[in-house]
Amino acid sequence: MVWETEDTIDIILSVVITALGLIPLLNNYNIISFALPAIFSNTILVYAITLIAIYLIITGFRYYSDSVMKWPTLLVGGIVFLLGLANILGKFDVLNFAGEANFAIFMNIIYTLVGIFLLLNSFTAHLLNFI
Repeated sequence: MVWETEDTIDIILSVVITALGLIPLLNNYNIISFALPAIFSNTILVYAITLIAIYLIITGFRYYSDSVMKWPTLLVGGIVFLLGLANILGKFDVLNFAGEANFAIFMNIIYTLVGIFLLLNSFTAHLLNFI
């Protein structure tokens, strides 16, 4: 199978999202001394992860119609979309829990897991086609 543009997009997105999720987590536990600017964790990353969840849902329907990865991709995309939407609604005071510190740590863990899942997703598509 030929390496496609979508695979490159998946890998770039996975590295960026994993880094944006890991840096605040590692800084929170004093493992690293630098942090991201507040605009990344408060605004840009919330919208980006919601859009990436939509991308995961579209990928699940489009590229994995007969694959083992279809349902895990759709499930992770749906859950992350709902969490991102809850966080966005919390910023507009529709939901109350988005401003809590524990929810911020939870969302950083979700960002990291989505990045890792995207990376696994891009390589698994190739491995399943060789079998």
